Amino acid sequence: MCFPEDMEMRKHCFTHYIIGVELAELDDSERVEVEVEAIRGMLDAPSTEQMRELEADATKKGVVAGDLLAAVYLMDHFELDPEPSINKAIHALQQFAEGRDYGDGSKLWISERWIKQAWRSMKPVAHFWGAFRVNQAYPYCEHEKLFSSDDNLEKFLGVAATLSTFGGSFIPKRARPRLPIFGEIQLWQVGGPLSGVRPQVLTTERQPDALKEYLSSYEAPDTNFW
Repeated sequence: MCFPEDMEMRKHCFTHYIIGVELAELDDSERVEVEVEAIRGMLDAPSTEQMRELEADATKKGVVAGDLLAAVYLMDHFELDPEPSINKAIHALQQFAEGRDYGDGSKLWISERWIKQAWRSMKPVAHFWGAFRVNQAYPYCEHEKLFSSDDNLEKFLGVAATLSTFGGSFIPKRARPRLPIFGEIQLWQVGGPLSGVRPQVLTTERQPDALKEYLSSYEAPDTNFW
């Protein structure tokens, strides 16, 4: 989910993770058997510190992409606005981010340019990040245990399936060209359009009051992002 357009970085990330898990339970004096492929991967990979920084940056972008997709979905689902759009979601995200920090203590990035860049780079996996983020506002399982069981993972993929279908079919009224918000990109999928996964439908009547408040101060830009 962190490096959707960089296969090599995904391999490096996986290698770091697997070796880290294996070594975490061993003493310094113990010996281990490691496949040559893993060693080669570590030699070519960024350092552990560099990998942490790259993953942290990618996670921030993923969260932004997920928030944008979830915001447009909620606008449409609850009919908060007659014309849901990414522009309005960006405005809402900027309002939300004002004065807030990331988990590492750094300030939330709120420039429109950076938010749009994050959306473009993470769009292929935005439905997964959206499923991750929406669980905090409308929980479908305990957030800390989101990936700890088959049942929770199935729910996560079900929400991702719903957001994938929405993003691939919803066309903002003022969109030019007339394309859905995912455009023509190739999304990450599980099987074939998230095959075998039952979409999760949001059934609550509890509206996202904060999102509604943020949208109340929106003013249309001179040119549309789409």
